[in-house]
Amino acid sequence: MMGTGIVDVTRIAAILKDINFEGPSELESEYSWLGGVERGEDKLARPRQFVIGLMKRDVLTIRKAFEMAANGLGI
Repeated sequence: MMGTGIVDVTRIAAILKDINFEGPSELESEYSWLGGVERGEDKLARPRQFVIGLMKRDVLTIRKAFEMAANGLGI
């Protein structure tokens, strides 16, 4: 789960600055416990606003990490 400390997103942002990265980036949120989508089902078992909240939290976490790294990159 994004922001729990398993991956040091701030460090990754700093490395991107160190290597002068200027290309595109992509955020792929994966939640294995949404109730079916992980098995290819086309409907969520969780409320839509709950899922949108998870994705919003991920974006805010990455934005804050990039801000803390002061690398000039953003999402």
